[in-house]
Amino acid sequence: MKKSWILSICVIVLVAGFAGTAIAEQNLTAGISSQSIFEIKVPGERPTGPPKNPLVGGETCATATAITALPYLDSGTTIGAINDYDAVCPYTGGTAGDVVYAYTPVADEAVDISVCSNGGDATYDTKIYVFEGLANCGVSDFACSDDDCTAPTYGSPYNSELIGLSLTAGNTYYIVIDGYGSDVGDYTLSVDVGVPPPPPPNCGDIGDAGFLLGQDAPGPDDDWSAATSTQASWASFPYLVAESIAQAADPDWFVINHINVWGMSLVNTGSWGACDPTGMTFDVIFYEDNAGVPGAVICDVQSAVPAITNTGEQYAGYDLFQFDIPAACDLGSLGSKWFSVQNEAMTPDCGFLWMSGTGGDSESLQDSDGTGFAPTGYDRGLCINGSTIPIELLSFDIE
Repeated sequence: MKKSWILSICVIVLVAGFAGTAIAEQNLTAGISSQSIFEIKVPGERPTGPPKNPLVGGETCATATAITALPYLDSGTTIGAINDYDAVCPYTGGTAGDVVYAYTPVADEAVDISVCSNGGDATYDTKIYVFEGLANCGVSDFACSDDDCTAPTYGSPYNSELIGLSLTAGNTYYIVIDGYGSDVGDYTLSVDVGVPPPPPPNCGDIGDAGFLLGQDAPGPDDDWSAATSTQASWASFPYLVAESIAQAADPDWFVINHINVWGMSLVNTGSWGACDPTGMTFDVIFYEDNAGVPGAVICDVQSAVPAITNTGEQYAGYDLFQFDIPAACDLGSLGSKWFSVQNEAMTPDCGFLWMSGTGGDSESLQDSDGTGFAPTGYDRGLCINGSTIPIELLSFDIE
């Protein structure tokens, strides 16, 4: 089993001669941004000698093995293959040999791509990524998976799969089977028709059942970030995340009664792990703006008990939950405001990681060490709910 440790700030990590995984405790990030998570795994030695099996996948996208029908099952090896491609998933810099398959759907469909199903767990630390179109091979990946199926659920640790990946008719998708670092080995590739993923969590339309405004969560295949905002004991400091809002109408007509946020419930004891959020409580605080950061407190709601719903979506293999938190507050004046959401210490020692949102100004803030707030580079997903809005309040917006 690979040991783990925590990085509390973003640094460049030099790996010594021992196994490990280093993960920034304040943030879990996927997609094109890797600023807040560093995963370092020291691979085993590259096998030497002739391949155990002949290469089955193609060497490059141009010579990819064609998948002509689904379901598709094929066994092969990356031993002896050349390192043609790499992708940020979420790390880069690998030198492992890789092989390529190509699939062109005749209709829009969702597919499951796996090297850890049908009893065919790969024998090494894999990663899978997909390029859409020949021009994007080695340039920009369409989707990727590193360790989405791990022991003990599956026979081999650190194997890869993409579930419910949405494909467009007529486009050719190049499936690259690669390895972490220099890891190579045998695999069994399974590609089959999957179930389309549900739409990302969303707030609805302004005016729906008291909904005022919000920012929807991104999908699992989009660029996303989940930022820690917790009093859990494993955090080196009580991390706090705040989001900005702005009200440009009569505040007497705008009274908040509850908010919805999306996030993960995780524990970090050297590496991330799922944690049951049952019993989680929150502190929700609304602030005046003070030169672009939270200032004087307007409302302070302590120990709020949320209604918790599992959305059915998974991000990096972890469940995304919706937390409906009672938080009554009259903002009291016009202009920019802030509010923070932080879970209180609990047993088990779960921490709340607030999922990013779409459509804002990418200016949520995080205090990760007690020295003050710093930008996260992402908005936060949320829905603000309250009294019915007259038409004049449609100018209320999230910055």
